[in-house]
Amino acid sequence: MMDELGQALDTIDPLRVAVIGEKPIPPAAYVSYPESMDYHGTYGLGQHKMELQVILIVGRANDRATRKNLAAYCDSNDTQSVKTTLESFAYTTCDVVTVSAVDFDVVRLAAIDHMAAIFNIQVSGSGA
Repeated sequence: MMDELGQALDTIDPLRVAVIGEKPIPPAAYVSYPESMDYHGTYGLGQHKMELQVILIVGRANDRATRKNLAAYCDSNDTQSVKTTLESFAYTTCDVVTVSAVDFDVVRLAAIDHMAAIFNIQVSGSGA
């Protein structure tokens, strides 16, 4: 599932998908490990639900271009939209991916402050 989310994100140019542990080169995205998984989404293990995050590191916090780029990644009507890209990808490992919210933060990479968008993702699919 995490790999498929990464594949979906790879379709957004010029975004690079980094594996946790790699040094990201902005604009870059990480797919987090799941925060939780619910095996009992419906009666009789009918649906599994998982929550995780996509962390998008856009650019230097003090760079004007960062604001423009961040807005494009967060605008559901933009061609670079993380939400639209993730929700419309043809997944084989799940049934539905929903981007429920995005939060913003400053992260420090190599002693430089970068803007980050943290997308909250819910994934659901058929149970065993």
